[in-house]
Amino acid sequence: MTISRRQFLSVASASFTGTMLSAPLSHLLSSAAQGLPTHTHHYGPLIRDPQGMLDLPRGFQYRILSREAKR
Repeated sequence: MTISRRQFLSVASASFTGTMLSAPLSHLLSSAAQGLPTHTHHYGPLIRDPQGMLDLPRGFQYRILSREAKR
């Protein structure tokens, strides 16, 4: 089977792109699996929500748009 230069470059670039994208993704997933923070260091620690809905960094807020009925 012969392969054209265009096909070779297409497969090579797709392989290279996949390799380059998989390294940061595997680091992110391994950090999350170990319970380490993944990206919250830029915003500071999470502040516990008194209502227990959503913990956010200082200065952030949320608004509940809809609630689902509990069964």
